[in-house]
Amino acid sequence: MFSSLNARFNIPPIISVASGKGGVGKSLLSVSLSALLAEKGVRVLLIDAAMGLGNLHIMTNSIPVGTLEDIFENNCEVRDAVMNISSNLDLIPSASGIRTNNRNIDENRLRVKLAGLKSEYDLIILDTPSGISDRSLKFISLSDTLILMVTPELGSLADGYAVLKLTSAEQENRDSMLVVNMSRSDAEGKSTAEKFAEMTKRFLSLKLKHISWLPEDSKIKEILMRQNILNSKREDCPFFAHLHEAVQYIFPDLVKHEVKGKDKSRGKINSDFMLSSPSPLTDRNNGIPRAGELENNIVNTNVKAQGKTSYES
Repeated sequence: MFSSLNARFNIPPIISVASGKGGVGKSLLSVSLSALLAEKGVRVLLIDAAMGLGNLHIMTNSIPVGTLEDIFENNCEVRDAVMNISSNLDLIPSASGIRTNNRNIDENRLRVKLAGLKSEYDLIILDTPSGISDRSLKFISLSDTLILMVTPELGSLADGYAVLKLTSAEQENRDSMLVVNMSRSDAEGKSTAEKFAEMTKRFLSLKLKHISWLPEDSKIKEILMRQNILNSKREDCPFFAHLHEAVQYIFPDLVKHEVKGKDKSRGKINSDFMLSSPSPLTDRNNGIPRAGELENNIVNTNVKAQGKTSYES
């Protein structure tokens, strides 16, 4: 499922987790995905790329020994900043509450610094800064696979679309995936994901490799407040139950485990969509949906959430 973008640098495959807006659960997904894969024997290096606003060490109740900023400033080597936070899972944190020098942030420099880690890790997961700043796009450009996280809220979808528009133009051979978080029902999650994927395929000529959805979960806040995301009883949380099932489909080469239960489609839809007839939805000059029409064509989920979608039996 991974391209050979980083293979010539002897770097493990890199997955970047991104979002257009903050507060959608991007960092939660980065840590949770890393922990689930590590528990299945995948050796994961998790990197917090939110330089100056790092919080993964807080979420995992860890004390940094070095940071990503130190690596870019040549204050330490990559291995000096790595900290083990659980079995098969290491973290390179970012500093919090300091200003960083954008001139020192170069994706090629980081790629060189990560060279040679393939023997130590099976996968690198990069938690990128939200938005479409130069810094965010530089980090995403490092990755073989992009996981975009959105919520059913219109602003999140519009900003997520902007991320895909810019990154798909920059690198065509990268796999892109979608995760809709905070879905109030499976029907809302499916409907939102389907419409978003339809938009990207039609107007960006980008076929999302996988789309998934995760439920709104009241237990997540308590887990985050206690800083015990790595040690909590995740099987009691709908969020983690859905993510666990989605992982089986998204990473079949890494996780060889049969999904149990009758409903094997929950949390994931194959994104080979049949498109309806063309409509005057976008400004044909730049492929951007016109104002007011994104809402009508992506997030008209309240009505659909009342009944079954076309993918339900």
